[in-house]
Amino acid sequence: MENELWNLRVKEMDISSYTTHFNELAILCPGMVPTERKKVEAYIRGLSENIK
Repeated sequence: MENELWNLRVKEMDISSYTTHFNELAILCPGMVPTERKKVEAYIRGLSENIK
């Protein structure tokens, strides 16, 4: 699951599904996003360039 969180990306501008799945994985893998800052960084990393 940690790899899935690390590699999670937005597909076809579906931000809602991405956000839901990201939050689910963040709960299951708290060590990957131990602080709010790390969580935000990981979330932004998964956004496509045209969204950033």
